Amino acid sequence: GDLPQASPARASGIVNVSNSAITFSGSATAVKFVYIKNTNEQDILITLDNSNYLIMLSKGEAFASQISVNANVKVKADANESTDNSTIEYYVSK
Repeated sequence: GDLPQASPARASGIVNVSNSAITFSGSATAVKFVYIKNTNEQDILITLDNSNYLIMLSKGEAFASQISVNANVKVKADANESTDNSTIEYYVSK
């Protein structure tokens, strides 16, 4: 699913993450900066290209980066864990 947008320029909040990926950016929701922090026990996976989940965050770890407006950032819970959901804190800026 897509993240709720707080304003046209930025969005932030806390959301639950499952095995279904949450979209942070893509063709319809291009952003220039993304911050994601895992606030739960379950590991989460992040992709910047919509297919290769190369970034894994454990509890308390965070990822922040300026990104290309063409990036396709998505987050999902690690399916190899005992549960299939987690919670993240996020901030995105256009």
